[in-house]
Amino acid sequence: MPAAVDTSRLNILHVLTLNGRNGEYGGPVRVARELCLELNSRGQSTHIFSGAIEESQPIEKAGLLESFVIVKPVSRRYSVSSYWNWKVIRSLTHLINRSEIVHIHFARDLISFVAATLTILAKKPFVAQTHGMVIPDERRFTKIIDFFLTKPLINRAHAILVLNKIEQKNIMALGVKSEIIILSNGISLSNSREKPNSKTKTVLFCSRLDRRKGIEKFIQLADISKELGLKFEIYGPDGGELDSIIDQIREKKLDKIIEYRGSLSIDQVQEVLAKSDLLILPSKDEPFPMIVLESLAVGTPVMIDQSCGIGTSISSIDKNFVVNSSDLSEMKVKMREILLKYRERDARKKLVDIADKIFSIRDVCDEYLKVVGIFLK
Repeated sequence: MPAAVDTSRLNILHVLTLNGRNGEYGGPVRVARELCLELNSRGQSTHIFSGAIEESQPIEKAGLLESFVIVKPVSRRYSVSSYWNWKVIRSLTHLINRSEIVHIHFARDLISFVAATLTILAKKPFVAQTHGMVIPDERRFTKIIDFFLTKPLINRAHAILVLNKIEQKNIMALGVKSEIIILSNGISLSNSREKPNSKTKTVLFCSRLDRRKGIEKFIQLADISKELGLKFEIYGPDGGELDSIIDQIREKKLDKIIEYRGSLSIDQVQEVLAKSDLLILPSKDEPFPMIVLESLAVGTPVMIDQSCGIGTSISSIDKNFVVNSSDLSEMKVKMREILLKYRERDARKKLVDIADKIFSIRDVCDEYLKVVGIFLK
């Protein structure tokens, strides 16, 4: 247990559906950890509780107090949202009773619903941060879930934290009465700020391998860029697309320039980013990708689709960082310009400085404490 954490008291409990060593739950885990580290540095005491799957138990993060319960999906069709273990109730009840306020990283998930219910029964305040995971859904089953669980529970939140105005509008469409507050994600600066040493420039995709992330665009870009002598690397846990990715690489005969290198632990991500020349995330309508912030925090340039929720902020850093990922020729031209412009250490250092100004976790924590501060002793 990290010595920096005061276990005799607990101010803020964070609840996540899932945490794992390979980044299975993506951004919410990094958001919770970044925020809790900053809160701890300000004298608060935090705890992160989550579910975890047997084969990928989370690695303890220095400076944080975390615990988890091994969970399994109740439903194959809704695997993540149905992760469960009856031990969750006992563990959460103990932690909720000790806390002053509960922060639920809220989705249409069984653990989120139970966490909110237990918090209400304990008469403790809670905030719900939705991370773009609660969007309007016209399917009958989802409407039933929203009527009986999502809306009644989220309406009891002290506040609902959303990433931007689009997500705010989506939450309002559910007819919620709780106050909805826009709170962006933030990142702390990393010590991993080195210029890549390899003469062969490395272009990176690092995210969960599901259809929404646009991995096929990354592969197509590699295919039309063979003559540039670049190395393309793919990292991320399988979200159902790995077999297709391997097949595409084989069919296009790209084995020599593109490689799938497996999953990374959360602590490995920025080390790999720091050694790369460019991160590309071509997914559509990504609300606030933490991987982009992590990349900028180590000075590695990025390329995202114009539909990304932070597109305006990223474009203000460099217009070449935002593209129409459906236009491969545009992506190729901008990729070459980025690789040329950010080949020197000084250029990468400037990216770190800009990232610290735009996405500072200090500023995010200031805003966060304005929301939850009234409940803290």
